[in-house]
Amino acid sequence: MKFSSNHLTAFLITVFIITASAHSFAQSAKLKTNVSFAVNNVTVSDALESLTTITGFTFSYNPDQIPASRIVKVDMHNRPLSEVLEAILGSKNFGYRVMANQIVIYRLKEVPEEKPAVENTPVTQEPKQPIAANQEVKQIPAKTDTVYVTVNTRDTVVIKQTDTVYQKVPTPVSGNEAFRTTSNLKKELTPVWKADAGISLSYFFPSASYSAKENYNEKINQYEKSYSNNTISGSAGLDIRFSYNKITLASGVAFTVFGQKLDYSYLKVTGGFFRKDTLDRFYTLAGADTTWYYILDSTYIPKDNETFNYRMNNHFRYLEIPLTVQYNYGFRNVLFFAKGGLITGFYTGSDGQQILPDENGIMPIKEITPQDVVLSYTLGAGVAVPIGSKLVFSSSVFYRSQLESIYKDFPIETRYSATGISAGLIYKLY
Repeated sequence: MKFSSNHLTAFLITVFIITASAHSFAQSAKLKTNVSFAVNNVTVSDALESLTTITGFTFSYNPDQIPASRIVKVDMHNRPLSEVLEAILGSKNFGYRVMANQIVIYRLKEVPEEKPAVENTPVTQEPKQPIAANQEVKQIPAKTDTVYVTVNTRDTVVIKQTDTVYQKVPTPVSGNEAFRTTSNLKKELTPVWKADAGISLSYFFPSASYSAKENYNEKINQYEKSYSNNTISGSAGLDIRFSYNKITLASGVAFTVFGQKLDYSYLKVTGGFFRKDTLDRFYTLAGADTTWYYILDSTYIPKDNETFNYRMNNHFRYLEIPLTVQYNYGFRNVLFFAKGGLITGFYTGSDGQQILPDENGIMPIKEITPQDVVLSYTLGAGVAVPIGSKLVFSSSVFYRSQLESIYKDFPIETRYSATGISAGLIYKLY
């Protein structure tokens, strides 16, 4: 079968139609992507920036055609991206042009006739913002219009034959600049999952409480007088956090030490009595009865007071896994937060001495059977401040308390509670 010029023309037309249809389908597919989006009392420009964070698309527009400063409130769940854009812009009189991950927003209107361009010379419109001499300009070829993009600047200007679109997005930040440009944490409170990781250090002011099921009131008073919490207590840990809108779920692993100081003394009294020793014994017979007689010597044992003093530090070590829920409130570019949750502590060791529960004296803590797992609850509040585009400093105050005794099968139960301060660095993974 021979191919004529008509066959070739028909083939090329078919390929063009299929290619154009595929491109059109790809554009419409992105605009039909379902999105959950919520903002309250923000400008249109800020809403579009938040939408960029959620979808990954950048939005370009002419500020003369878009009501960028209008205040909007949007709350939509699982709706097409085109409907979300209509809700933000407040009108259906806008068109959208998809180019890779960029969506150009333009007002629908008749395109005025252009003056014929000089042959082989693209017709362009001078940008409203002057291009500096040190800016690099590169040309992006297109079928229907010519686009110039300025780079190495903070604002990208896109110039086309029919209109001028200004895309206000930051240029890529180098590794050296990643920690110089601070972010706005309030604007990051969006309904999309975000993850970050960090390190934290905490300092405790612990307090031990004692209780007993039997009659150990006198011994408990002795415990409370002899133990103090003047030693260093604290923890160091690695954190992982997942945030959605204003809620953050956090976990991680931490090494924790509770310190306790023992200052215990008691008096042991010996002597103060007569000791009788038998020197000789004999008996007499009176009829059938025998009577024994003893010759005794009595010696007085003087009283002796011996004082025992013990001063040492006790330590209890745990490997802890916290699980907390945090509520965030944004103010300007910082976050205030409140949190609470549970801490699972796995016993890893201890050293020091414990006062005997039934008599005077002490015994090594290692001889007491510990609880392998101790649960605690925690409550706290704090603030997070950005110190770069990816790095955040966080500080908080907190209270924590154990829900059970640290010992197993010991007559006097011991539980630790503590107030403390915590500080850490968080690195955003998004």
